[in-house]
Amino acid sequence: MPKLIQLLKGDLDWIVMKCLEKDRARRYETANGLAADLGRHLNNEPVVARPPSATYHFQKVFHRNKPVFAAVGAIALALVMGAVISSWQALRAIQARALAIAAQERAEKARAEEAQQRSRAERESNGKSKALVAARQSLYAAGMVLVQQALAAGNLGRARELLSNQRPQMGEEDIRGWEWRYLWSRSASDELFTLGHHSNGVTCVAFSPNGSLLASGSRDRSVKLWDLSTRKQTGELIQPNQVQWVAFSRTGNLLAVAASDKNVIL
Repeated sequence: MPKLIQLLKGDLDWIVMKCLEKDRARRYETANGLAADLGRHLNNEPVVARPPSATYHFQKVFHRNKPVFAAVGAIALALVMGAVISSWQALRAIQARALAIAAQERAEKARAEEAQQRSRAERESNGKSKALVAARQSLYAAGMVLVQQALAAGNLGRARELLSNQRPQMGEEDIRGWEWRYLWSRSASDELFTLGHHSNGVTCVAFSPNGSLLASGSRDRSVKLWDLSTRKQTGELIQPNQVQWVAFSRTGNLLAVAASDKNVIL
């Protein structure tokens, strides 16, 4: 019974109801009309017994052309899927391009910052180099003044030492000028330094055995004792007559002095 009810639903229900209409004008005019309507039902065509509507006509067209609609649906689904996949790929491509552009911008920014840091470092290095050159020139000028003072004091050894300090080290710029060469020529001598002087001519000198002391005698009757390490006078003896000869003992703790009166004093 349920199957029969299910079968009678739809067009057949409308056909049966049209056959049972009380109004003769609303029933099928002839048996051929009923047969034609049944044929339309079997061919999935709109039946006359059912009120016409766009939805009903579309259902009939759909049922008659299921393979066509299936193919069209498959094609539409493929097109939609293709559009979705294409859109997804396009979105991925856009995202990848955006990431690549962002990475390129970061790289360019990093290169710009590196260039700025390098330029800043070069400027600082140039500034330090200029400051170093200026400091060397100042030290050089002060050194030349000290050299002149050493030459004026007769201390040639000190003058040559100061001039040698102005020689450039490996990799340094040579800032020496003509004044250095002039002062070097003035200091060119075997004399190392001047210890001091007597009031009259020096008649004799003697070194201690260990070379740390120097004794000098003079016509001014004095004997002076010099410490060579400090270049200072450490003692002085005044003789009755001018000194002609001085000598240290082998141990260096005694000094013999010979004067013009032919006396030797220890």
